[in-house]
Amino acid sequence: MSLGDAPSFEGADWIWHANGQRQGAKVAFRAELDLPQGEIEKAGIVFSCDDSAVFSVNGREVARQTDGKLWYTPTAVLDLKQSNLSPGRNVIDVAAENNASCAAFIAVAEVTYRDGRIVRLPTGVRGWKASLEGGPFAEPSVIGTYGCRPYGKFTSK
Repeated sequence: MSLGDAPSFEGADWIWHANGQRQGAKVAFRAELDLPQGEIEKAGIVFSCDDSAVFSVNGREVARQTDGKLWYTPTAVLDLKQSNLSPGRNVIDVAAENNASCAAFIAVAEVTYRDGRIVRLPTGVRGWKASLEGGPFAEPSVIGTYGCRPYGKFTSK
């Protein structure tokens, strides 16, 4: 699968917890994706984390970026509609960990309906919350918009 098949990172921000820019920090991210009724044509996520992350939808793990997969190799899941999404509230949870001093997470969830409607949820301060080491969820800190240094933009290879 090429990155070209996945939702675009355009409009997403690299985020993290304001106090988690240290080695070994564990940050949880949470967002709600409210979906209207209708026939879903396709649904997918694309994400990357500096350094590792486990991505779950409605309590079910759908992807992980661990074991040496580096932030510049995004992870994409393009078949979420089959078993993970339903009309109404859907909860996205991400368990992320920082292995060095610099840390950030970026993601986009996108659902396309047969009638052409698109529901899109990029990372940013709107819709996403961050929790450090099991603490309370709060607004995440924005490290930079997609394309910022040191991360740049991903290639579609």
